[in-house]
Amino acid sequence: MSYIAYASSHFMRRMRRWSALVTLGVCAALCGCVPLAGRALRAEHSSLGCMQKVRDEKVPVSVSDDMKHCIAAGAIARYCSGGEAWLASFGKEVGDLFGSGDAEWRDIEADRRGITCAHAVGSDQQLLECCQAAQR
Repeated sequence: MSYIAYASSHFMRRMRRWSALVTLGVCAALCGCVPLAGRALRAEHSSLGCMQKVRDEKVPVSVSDDMKHCIAAGAIARYCSGGEAWLASFGKEVGDLFGSGDAEWRDIEADRRGITCAHAVGSDQQLLECCQAAQR
């Protein structure tokens, strides 16, 4: 086998691998944009609009910071998508890091608990109860 034939065949194998990875990534991204509560219950069409609407309408003001993070992330996972909940979680902490907020790893942990709870429950009340139980 000539060097050119070998290089060409090696290149084509790598391209097939990369195209398979890209296809898998696109499928995972599209699946990550489906709300846990069902497509009909999506709060808004845009990601940012959905996250903001859920935050404004579903997160109680009179709870601790950990509970706010847990409930917000869980509600965003329920009404927007799990991927958007993670995006909001890390986006908030990056904003806190470079802004006037207080970036904390425990906020990410509270968000993780909320997203985990969102996968296990079927209502907002159950999400609240799950976050309360996870905080103990």
